[in-house]
Amino acid sequence: MTQRTAGILLPIFALPGTPWTGALGRGARDFADFLARAGCRWWQMLPIGPIDAFHSPYSSVSAFAGETLYLDLGELADQGLLDRADVPPLENEPAPDGGVRKADYETARATRAALRRKAMARYRARKGGEAYRAREEAFYAENRFWLDDYALFRVLSEKFGTSDWTRWPAEYRDRAPDALGSARREAAGEIELHRFTQLVFDAQWRALKEYCNTRGVKILGDVPIYVGMASADTWSNRDLFRLDAQGRPIRISGAPADAFNPDGQRWDSPLYDWDRLAETGYTWWLRRFGKTLDRFDAVRLDHFIGFYNYYSFPIEKRDRAMPIRPDEPTGGLTPSTPIDADGGFWTAGPREDFLDAVFARFPKKAFIAEDLGVMTPGVHALRDHYDLPGMNVLLFTYEGLSGADPDPMETVKPIAVACTGTHDTETVRGWLESLRNPDPAQPTDYVYIAETFRRHLTSEEKKKTDLGRLTHPAAATPRDLALLTRCGIREVLASPAETALVPIQDFLGLDDRARINFPGRSENNWLWRLGEGELTPELADDVRGELSGAGRAAEPLL
Repeated sequence: MTQRTAGILLPIFALPGTPWTGALGRGARDFADFLARAGCRWWQMLPIGPIDAFHSPYSSVSAFAGETLYLDLGELADQGLLDRADVPPLENEPAPDGGVRKADYETARATRAALRRKAMARYRARKGGEAYRAREEAFYAENRFWLDDYALFRVLSEKFGTSDWTRWPAEYRDRAPDALGSARREAAGEIELHRFTQLVFDAQWRALKEYCNTRGVKILGDVPIYVGMASADTWSNRDLFRLDAQGRPIRISGAPADAFNPDGQRWDSPLYDWDRLAETGYTWWLRRFGKTLDRFDAVRLDHFIGFYNYYSFPIEKRDRAMPIRPDEPTGGLTPSTPIDADGGFWTAGPREDFLDAVFARFPKKAFIAEDLGVMTPGVHALRDHYDLPGMNVLLFTYEGLSGADPDPMETVKPIAVACTGTHDTETVRGWLESLRNPDPAQPTDYVYIAETFRRHLTSEEKKKTDLGRLTHPAAATPRDLALLTRCGIREVLASPAETALVPIQDFLGLDDRARINFPGRSENNWLWRLGEGELTPELADDVRGELSGAGRAAEPLL
């Protein structure tokens, strides 16, 4: 990323154009066209792997598979594998819940299950699917190292009613060859179904990426640092994780307590056995990056701090008021910091040994370090050692600042990525609204921010705005907040950062009802969707105007 560029964050599930949840079809291509018209070089996405029971893409059952809820049924019909009547029509009814449109994963999953079986039956009978057949041999050869275990894992999860493989009968939990061989024979058809749907995902994804790239749009992906405990990865690679004899995690990953999460964040993902991974030459990770960079033009390294040091909790949740025992169990880890009251502590990560192996195989320019959270000089030194771009988030850079402080976005380094927010922050509009009634524990000066932002008002906007009211938290109107939201975007676009990223909600001026997720919370996340017709040509031209003013607009290739 060597020139001033910009992009928009929009997850696949939030795309319009299909019922229940976004998909890889028309809605995705329309958004690529929107980005090209708007002058955006990047489409930032969240992870695209199979989501967990709470719809999170950050705790997937596979680090390699794709989420088949995103398959384009229309293309399956075009390929002759479904009838046109099988493709559900788009319903354009008014959005419920105060105008917020939400994904409906349960209906999508129930509706699509039978259609996938129908498509596979026709494919097996050679009644269509030539685009997939052309990719079949290469796909199975390239993905054999994970695909067969993944398909069997899904079959066994259905057989035993849970993806928590530690609760399976011991012979399946421990991968006894006779038991697995018998399962493969008995469920050959179901295994074939999972293999087939991953083939279709691969082909449809490649078509979408080519469509984006031919329009000058690159796709920025996201690699979660951890995988789900109930995943095909942990089941088939037990020696790479810190698990006990029954496969249960010895400790779990997370983040320490902070102002937003006073009890910390327990992610419930198992920890890696970094010593064992090093013995293998980090093969599993290198394969993971290889698969990811086959799908994306660049990737964000989620929780980059974890490669420097990682935080972990005991399995059992502790009362923070309990005294620390002298023999506090550490699961065999050596704490690099004192043990906290809840039994959590930091442990040194793999650092240069791991990243040297990664960058010996893959170009550094393809990675962004998500260096947010509890940073230390060591984390920044590790990031800077490899000249990786870090992230500067508008909402975080202003925390605790007042009129005596300089504008923090002006000091962003050119190598950095600047953004208004991320998938787990408030929208800019929601943030400004919350600052009107500030949390005493998190004092951030609304007046200072408003006065700083208003310098980005155009002369025409200044003529139509009461600047005194704009900067008064109690008096500011919805129009004032909309103007300040746009000024916050301009603040990021004007920064020295070579790359600027903006969630689509901010360009639409939406409040926190459009937030993607809340950290540390399981329920009511990953639901917000764009409505049909919101990505208008007028909005694209508006975005292009903002990018042009900051010297970031790219010309479409087509």
